[in-house]
Order: sequence, then structure tokens, then C-alpha cells
Amino acid sequence: MDKNKVKGKIVLCKGGSDSDVKEMGGVKMIVASDDSLDTGFTLVLPAAIVNSERGAKIDKYINTTNYVYI
Repeated sequence: MDKNKVKGKIVLCKGGSDSDVKEMGGVKMIVASDDSLDTGFTLVLPAAIVNSERGAKIDKYINTTNYVYI
């Protein structure tokens, strides 16, 4: 991950660690995973966990939409 792209952003993760995202300055996460969707997790950042199909749709949206920086 590029720290400059992560800092202050919501990060879509397909693996990795929430603490890594926090250390790089990420503020929230969307985790795309089919593992244990019916289990609660304690994460260091606010996060939404979605299945891989929805994660792929979010990824497509991210990569086809112009970003608006405030």
C-alpha cells in the first residue's frame, strides 16, 4: 500500500491487517472477504465487512469514478 494514497481515506481491503491501515493513516475500512461473515470482529478502525462479490462491485466503482477531494 502507498501511504500517500491511504492517509485520510476509507480503504478497501481484500486482505492484510487493520493495524497496517491505521499506521498508514487510513481512517476507515471496507473489508471484502467470504471468511466468517457471521462472526463479530474487533478492529482498530471503523469497518464494514462485505462478501467478495460486493467487494468486487465496490472496487469497480472506485476504479471507474472520478474522486472528489474536499
